[in-house]
Amino acid sequence: EKVELAGTLFCFWPAQAAADVADAAAAGPKLDVRPLRRYASEDLRAELAHQMVLYERENKELGIVLFPEVVERVAALNRVLTEPGGSVLLVGRPGVGRRTCFNLVCFLLRMEVFSPRVGRGYSARQLVADLKDVVRIAGVLGQEIAVLLEDYQVVEPGMLEVVNSLLSSGEVPGMFTQAELDAMLAPLKEPYAAAGYRYRTLYTFFLSRVQRNLHLAVSLDPTHPEFHARCESNPALFTRCTILWGDGWSPQGMAAVS
Repeated sequence: EKVELAGTLFCFWPAQAAADVADAAAAGPKLDVRPLRRYASEDLRAELAHQMVLYERENKELGIVLFPEVVERVAALNRVLTEPGGSVLLVGRPGVGRRTCFNLVCFLLRMEVFSPRVGRGYSARQLVADLKDVVRIAGVLGQEIAVLLEDYQVVEPGMLEVVNSLLSSGEVPGMFTQAELDAMLAPLKEPYAAAGYRYRTLYTFFLSRVQRNLHLAVSLDPTHPEFHARCESNPALFTRCTILWGDGWSPQGMAAVS
C-alpha cells in the first residue's frame, strides 16, 4: 500500500498530553518520550503554537512565526536531541531562528539549557569552570542537559576545543582535580557496581553517563572568516554532531514573516 508522505513530519513527543506539559515539570527534569510519530505539518504547527504559549508564560516571548520551514527545523532538532547524547552543529546566518528553535525543543523535552554569559575577559578557562556543574548534572545526577554555544560567544579558539573534547570523549582534561572527582563520583559507586563488568573503572562509567546525557549545540555562521578554520580544527563538530543547515528562508517563508 502506498503511503503519502507529502506534508508529513516525524518527531518524538513527550508522553504527557500537551495540556499537561506545564504541570509535568514537578515530576522531574526529564520527560519520557514516545516512539517516533508521524504528524501532518499543520497538526504539528498547531501543537507547537500551544507549546510556545506555555514557554512564553515561563520564560520570554520567542517572537517567531511558525511557518512550515520553522516547523520542519523544530522537528529535525527534536529528532537529534532525543538521541542518546545527540548533538548538533547549527550552520546558518544570524536571524534565522536557530537559538529560538533550539530553546523551544529543549522546553518540549523539559531539558535544561546552559549557554555561557560571555563578558569582558571571558576565556576558555572560564568556560571549563562554568561547564563543571553541567558535566556533574549529566554524569552524576544522570539528567539530560543541553549546552548552546553561538558564534558571538566563541571569543577564543580554545572554547571550541573544549566543546570538541566533550564531544569526542565526554571529558575535558584538567576540568576536575582528583579530590573533586573522588567526592563527586562517590554517589555512583552503587550504580557502577550494579552495571557489572561493562565499564573498567568508576570514571569510565561516569564518562559514559556524560556522553549519554549531555547534548551540545554549536551555532556557527558560514560567512564568518574563521568558519572553515574552526571546523577543520575541531573535527568532532562533524563526526559527532548532526549538521543542520539553515541559511535563510524561502520567499514563502519571508512572506509569512513580513
